Amino acid sequence: ADILARTLERSMGSLRERWLEWMALQQALIELELTLPEVRPRPVPRVRLGELDVRGSLSAGEARGTLRRHLDDVQSCYAREFAPRPRLEGEMTMQILVLPIGTVLATSVTRSTLADPALDACMREATRHWTFPERQGASLVTTPFVLEART
Repeated sequence: ADILARTLERSMGSLRERWLEWMALQQALIELELTLPEVRPRPVPRVRLGELDVRGSLSAGEARGTLRRHLDDVQSCYAREFAPRPRLEGEMTMQILVLPIGTVLATSVTRSTLADPALDACMREATRHWTFPERQGASLVTTPFVLEART
């Protein structure tokens, strides 16, 4: 009985020490949470197509399909300019002149709320390498790109 009492006493002491350690840890976690700065999710640059206007032999569906296939190019240009300025948002409208063989003859930024010459240049360069479906005549594709930060 004496051995049992001493074993029980040691176990209780050990349990009490663990409980006190656990309580101290809980308190430390509570204090730590109160001192941590608020962590906000970083904004992520996203691009979406606006309502496009197509004149010529390409259909709106064909033009939209090509634009969607190359949206990663636009995303890449935007992400590069967005990285140092995470508040860069707006809309950019481009005109793309497409030859009958589907290659792009010329591109221009006709309107932009971003006021970013480097982004304009990147977008013009990217769109010049796109290929649209071949058709009987040339086409002029006017498309707005909406560039926005999402969390």
